[in-house]
Amino acid sequence: MAQRAEKVAFDTPVTALAAVARHSPNKDAFVFPEGSLSFGHWNDKTEALAKALLNLGFAPGDNIAILAQNSIHWPIVQLAVAKAGMVLVPLNTYYKLDDLTYALVHSKARAIFFTPAFRTNKYLDLIREAAKQSKDLRSKIVIGGRAEECLSIEDLLAEGAASSTALPPIRGEDDAAIIYTSGTTGFPKGAMLTHQGVMADGRAVFSRLKIGSDDRITSIVPMFHSASFCVAIPGCLAAGATFLGLEAFDAVEMFEVIERHRATVHVAVPTSLRIMLEHPRRNEFDLSSLRVGTCGGADVEPELLRRCAAEFPIPGLVQVYGLTESTGLACCPEPDDPDRFETAGRPLPEYGVRIADPESGAILGHDAIGEVHINSPSIMRGYFANDGETQKAIDADGWLKTGDLGQVRRDGKLVLSGGRLKDMIIRGGENIYPAEVERILLSHPAVSEVAVFGIKDDHFGELVAAAVRGGNVTAAELSDHCASRIVQIQDPDQIFPNRSVSAHSKRKDPKSRAERDGS
Repeated sequence: MAQRAEKVAFDTPVTALAAVARHSPNKDAFVFPEGSLSFGHWNDKTEALAKALLNLGFAPGDNIAILAQNSIHWPIVQLAVAKAGMVLVPLNTYYKLDDLTYALVHSKARAIFFTPAFRTNKYLDLIREAAKQSKDLRSKIVIGGRAEECLSIEDLLAEGAASSTALPPIRGEDDAAIIYTSGTTGFPKGAMLTHQGVMADGRAVFSRLKIGSDDRITSIVPMFHSASFCVAIPGCLAAGATFLGLEAFDAVEMFEVIERHRATVHVAVPTSLRIMLEHPRRNEFDLSSLRVGTCGGADVEPELLRRCAAEFPIPGLVQVYGLTESTGLACCPEPDDPDRFETAGRPLPEYGVRIADPESGAILGHDAIGEVHINSPSIMRGYFANDGETQKAIDADGWLKTGDLGQVRRDGKLVLSGGRLKDMIIRGGENIYPAEVERILLSHPAVSEVAVFGIKDDHFGELVAAAVRGGNVTAAELSDHCASRIVQIQDPDQIFPNRSVSAHSKRKDPKSRAERDGS
């Protein structure tokens, strides 16, 4: 039986890592195909890199970005930035030039850690181009390689290890990260999260799921996601558990990791669960070590969870609910809750959930369907440099308006209704706002009107579709136009050129072509 998570409530990852490094210095904190990282080495390397950042002239409070796939280097950068008193800006690995440029400029990032490339994204080229628009970006730091006019993380680690620079004190109320989420205004919004909020959420989730120091966690979630930053990594720190990582999700590779390391916990989204459940090679692997799992990020079908719990098997698989703005999860059932497939369970400690009428704002009673509101000391402080959107999202009493539809049963368990007030599309667990895709389509000179909407799909949950009206343009041309400008997952799966958009939320282009190009 796994040991229960540690009771000490560390309010920063810095103090948590120092404690577990003292207690279990040789225990694996992270295991990747490239190698492993013990808690002791994690602590030492992050201290060295933090000193190197300070020696470069960066100061506590500066924003430091990272654009990289999952690897052992990711948590080193994450904790080094925290130890230096700086704020991490995790960037979506699917970003193309427009979104990358916006996030770097808007966040006022002073430096960026990056891998030279990932899949088809050539990050070095993208960053060099995006940096031309940023007056704040001073340093580009390569992970796993070298490049002209860039620093090397390996050189910085070596320099920092020999440095006597003192590290600043870190407080729980200090900002830990600015995580950009899709925005209804067409550009992402940066949710500001604190150290104590992140640590409290990870600790609460692991405690609710009875995850302890003997557990080994697998996850299909990229480390730039709040599910990793706010739940998996701080949870492992609080419990002293081991994180088993992959560069990116692949079903067979995940099966191999689970079998080889006898993984006990699996973090997933509906699309990945379905892929693994229906994979023709699943029965070749011994997955019996799995005890607990979570599934969130999109509308969850109870029958899918029920089948995965029995056939995968993941007996303690649960449906969970949260969002970046709530600093990870807000609701999570116990792994033996009989309602864990149909509901997202009760709120975590220090989280409150209520249902409000979307029109009047009136608070609704049990079993009534309305907008889900969340209250907690752990929710985001607000959106970075965006007071207007912050005031829309958080009311005067501190309740976060999620835009999701649900109901609270009489037993306090949250049931999600599968609808969202925000016209968001969730494709394979990734949030996509039509406004972002519409903005790109409207930048094509032949497009005068556009409406982007979701189409239900058994595999991905939803697909992205677009109806456009304008000049002589083909679906293929519009697809190519989108592919070079936005995240791949946002590319419309179906485009209907010169179709009526009156049946959907019509979006007209109010600006000239020149104005669009400059926006």
